[in-house]
Amino acid sequence: MRIRALALAAVILVSMAGDAEARHVIKAYYNGQEATVTGVVLKVGEPFTIDLYVTPDRYATVSARLREPGGGLESYGRISGDPVDIVRKKGGTGDTVHFQWVLAPTDAWAGGTAPLDIQYNVWGETMDGDVQGCFTAVEAYISPVKYGPPLWSREGAHLPHSGVRRAIRCRAPSLIT
Repeated sequence: MRIRALALAAVILVSMAGDAEARHVIKAYYNGQEATVTGVVLKVGEPFTIDLYVTPDRYATVSARLREPGGGLESYGRISGDPVDIVRKKGGTGDTVHFQWVLAPTDAWAGGTAPLDIQYNVWGETMDGDVQGCFTAVEAYISPVKYGPPLWSREGAHLPHSGVRRAIRCRAPSLIT
C-alpha cells in the first residue's frame, strides 16, 4: 500500500512539473522574412529591419539584445527602434511583446560576412529565467559598396549627392483647367 502511495505521488509530481514548463512563442524576422536568413548581401549603410515577437504563456518580463558572435556590435549601426543593448518589456498571456531594430551595416566588416544574433530571456514572477537563448537572425555579406538612397521616390526627383536642392521646371502644358 505504501509503495502504491509513493508511486502515485511520484506520478502526480512529474505531471505537475510538466505543466510548469514554459510554452512561450518566440519568432524573429529579417525584413519580414522569418529568421535565420542566410545569403543576404547588404551594402554599407543599407537599412534593414529586425523584429522579435515574444508571446509569453503567463505574465512575464522579456529581455532582448542584439550582438555579434564574440560580443559587441561593431558591424551594424542602429538607425531607429529599440536600443541594441539589453531592453526589458513586460507582457502576459495573449500579449505579444515586440522588439524592433532598424540597422545598417558599417564598413567594419565590409567585404566579409557578419552574423547578427538575438539574445533573449523570458522570466515569470521569479528572476529565474524560464526560457533563454541566442540565435542568428541574419548572416549577411557586407559589400564594400556604399548604399545610396534611390534617385526617385514618391516625393519626386532627388539629385544624387549634390547636397543642394534645386527646383525642376516642367515645360509641359498645364493639366489644370
